[in-house]
Amino acid sequence: MADVGNHLDETVRDQWESPVQWDARKKFILHNWDQHPEDQLVCLSNVWANMEFLGCRYNPVVEQRVKEMAAGMPEFQKPELPQVVTET
Repeated sequence: MADVGNHLDETVRDQWESPVQWDARKKFILHNWDQHPEDQLVCLSNVWANMEFLGCRYNPVVEQRVKEMAAGMPEFQKPELPQVVTET
């Protein structure tokens, strides 16, 4: 799995990702490595990271799939999302 981790570090990590966010996204990818093709994992790991770190929302079917893929993955550091106040 170390070779896979090095491969991901060299080819998948986005230059703007913080070490904390990359570590978490890499854990998501490695957790699902044997069940899905790499191109799907890269895409869905970005969806997962956007949901976890930015609070983004997606189609409920996509969100459910990503949540199922994340079930049981190793712990990761997650910063708290800022609270957004909207006036009506």
